Amino acid sequence: MNETGTHFRELIENKNWKILKHELNEFEPLQLAEIIEEMSKSDEIFVFRLLLRLTH
Repeated sequence: MNETGTHFRELIENKNWKILKHELNEFEPLQLAEIIEEMSKSDEIFVFRLLLRLTH
């Protein structure tokens, strides 16, 4: 996992949803896709849920 993925993993583990949500919003879709590909399935679920909330 790259440095960004590791950082997101730490945010998920610490339940820092607001920070994670803000930081996800800073990435382009292609960059997010690359990061998400390297995540575990459980982390992917958290990220997709937050992304859904960003779009509504």
